[in-house]
Amino acid sequence: MYTLKHNLAILLTIIFTGIIGIYLVYQNSSSPTIPDFVKATASEPEFQTTSQPSSDGKVELTMKKTLAGQAENKDKMITYLFTVISKSDNISQSIFNQTVSTETSFLIPFNTFSPNNKYLFIKQTENGKNHYLVFNSSAKPFTNGELFLDITPLFEAKYPDLTLKNVTGWASDTLLIVQSSGPSFWFEMPNHFIQLSTKF
Repeated sequence: MYTLKHNLAILLTIIFTGIIGIYLVYQNSSSPTIPDFVKATASEPEFQTTSQPSSDGKVELTMKKTLAGQAENKDKMITYLFTVISKSDNISQSIFNQTVSTETSFLIPFNTFSPNNKYLFIKQTENGKNHYLVFNSSAKPFTNGELFLDITPLFEAKYPDLTLKNVTGWASDTLLIVQSSGPSFWFEMPNHFIQLSTKF
C-alpha cells in the first residue's frame, strides 16, 4: 500500500512538473524574437505621395514625403519633394525639396494653381506658424533671384498690427486671397497687398 501511494505521488509530481514545463515553454514562445532582417526592413524610409491637379487638369503638383524612421521620433528628419507634372506629355519638373524635422510640415492646398497655371502655392507649418510659399510652376526663380515668395513675412512687414490667418486660393491669375485678423487682402504678384472692402 505504501509503495502504491509512493508511486502515485511520484507520478503526480512528474505530471505536475511536465505541465509547468509546457506552460513556461508556451509563455516564452508567445513573444518571438524579431529576426534582424525584419528589423532592418521596418527601419527603412517610408514614402507617402499626395497630389493636386490644376482646375483645368493640364498640370498636377505632387508632394513626396520620405520619413527616415518613425514620424513621432523628434530626432528623425523628413524630406519633402515637390514636382509639377504636365499631363499632356507626362514631363515632370522638380520645383522644391527640403529636409526638415517632424515639427515642420507641408501641405498642398486644394486651389494650389493659379487659373493660368503659371504660379502655385503651398502651405508650410513650422512650430505652429503657417507660411504660404508661392512658386513659378516652371521652377524658374523670381526677378529677385528667390526660388519662392513667402507671403507671411511680407505681410508681417507691411501690417505689423495684423496677423495673417490664411491664404485660401487664387482670385485671378496673379491675385491670392489673404485672410487676416482684420480685413481681407489680395496679394498681387510679386509683392503687393491690396486691402479689400469685403472680408472673406
